[in-house]
Amino acid sequence: ASTFERLILQTRLDRYEILGNDLKRRIEQSLRFGKRLDQFYGMEKIVAPVFQQAPDIDEIVLFNREGDLLFHSTQINTGFRSQAEPGRMASSATPDKVVTLPSSALTDFDNHTPVIHHDPGKYYLLFPIPPIQDNPAGILGFLFPRSVLDDQKTELFIDTGKKLAVSLVLTTLCMGLLIYLLCTR
Repeated sequence: ASTFERLILQTRLDRYEILGNDLKRRIEQSLRFGKRLDQFYGMEKIVAPVFQQAPDIDEIVLFNREGDLLFHSTQINTGFRSQAEPGRMASSATPDKVVTLPSSALTDFDNHTPVIHHDPGKYYLLFPIPPIQDNPAGILGFLFPRSVLDDQKTELFIDTGKKLAVSLVLTTLCMGLLIYLLCTR
């Protein structure tokens, strides 16, 4: 990836990291108050604001440490609970379509910072959830397509091109006016 693409990705990741850390904090608070990670009812309600604030996030997922899918929600649906095979990650609005993603690649639980994982066409921003009380560790994930970055890059190039065209026209007009004024003296 070019430096420009990395900059666009990092800008987007910084924004998602703020949203993800807030959502992670809310999940951790609920776990401290006795909710179970594997029976977290009401998750749809707490993920809805993330979809509103970042409409380009396609999916939000929650896994246990072994990689079993506990929760999945997309921009389109409100959420469902499913059990995927250990070490596999759901990647669409239907629970039967999964992409192999080894649980060891998901995150380092000793590291409390989010981890970015890239599969062709899709990025996973993964937030480790440490064990709290009798709840095992978990993984919160935001999934978004690479096309979001490509679209933003195209939009920036078009915007820059328009600004350059306007600058060129204005410069040409100013030069023409200056030449006219110098010739009519």
